[in-house]
Amino acid sequence: MIPIKYPAPTGRHWALWSWWDIPSRDNPGAVYLRRLRVIQTPWFALYVHYIFEPDTGKYPHDHPWNFWSWVVRGGYIEDVYQTYFHYLYEGPHQRYRGRWSLHRMAWTKGHHIVKAEPGTVTVVFTGKRRRSFCFWTP
Repeated sequence: MIPIKYPAPTGRHWALWSWWDIPSRDNPGAVYLRRLRVIQTPWFALYVHYIFEPDTGKYPHDHPWNFWSWVVRGGYIEDVYQTYFHYLYEGPHQRYRGRWSLHRMAWTKGHHIVKAEPGTVTVVFTGKRRRSFCFWTP
């Protein structure tokens, strides 16, 4: 169990070399994902993600931006979903993202990490934020 060391930032759209721990929902006081915000601007961001556990809950989520993810250590299995007309979706299509893999995820797609290898690290480049994060519930 990785204890929380860097609490969530408050309302910042700009960051430079800033750490942020996203807490686990299943293990109180533990970290689900540790994010190094190498640079974050209103137009793009570059992050390093240390993934400690798979996504919790049963519903997939999307991201408010298009992003590219490069796995530099470890790997993970995710379920990927595609939206149509902003309310219909298809999936899941299960994908393995192994070391050195690079993939793009559009803001119109959702995903759910179902298994993460220990020590997984990804480098993530995001585009401009378009909206908030959403969970895809029935």
